[in-house]
Amino acid sequence: MRYFWSILLCFSWSAFAQNPYFVKNKGQWNAPFKAKMDLVNGTLFMEENAITFNFVDANFLSHHNDNPHRSDSIQAHAYRWTFLKSNKPKLYFSKVLKGHVNFFNTPNIATKLNKYQQIQYHELYDGIDYRVYATKME
Repeated sequence: MRYFWSILLCFSWSAFAQNPYFVKNKGQWNAPFKAKMDLVNGTLFMEENAITFNFVDANFLSHHNDNPHRSDSIQAHAYRWTFLKSNKPKLYFSKVLKGHVNFFNTPNIATKLNKYQQIQYHELYDGIDYRVYATKME
């Protein structure tokens, strides 16, 4: 089995004093994505055959409430990596991190969800796995 290694994300989380992690979608979010990772200035969505990045201008948000002439629009953008002509991969979550995540303010309450450092798209293409890591940049 060949592996396509990728360190996809290296975001500095020092402002939050925690490590980045993936959370499985167990129905707590009404969305087609399989997992989600919160970023300092956005969100990463892991889908069956795509990865979607959603970024918000953190500087804009940090000063938005202090500005008396603020606008009702948010400066943000999203982009999607689609794995063209891919198989229907099986997603494996590994490298469980300490602690759990709970969701109480969603239509489907989800408690004690594990936090993961790695997701593997098994057989994304014939003979190829794709691994995505959540890492903290020091």
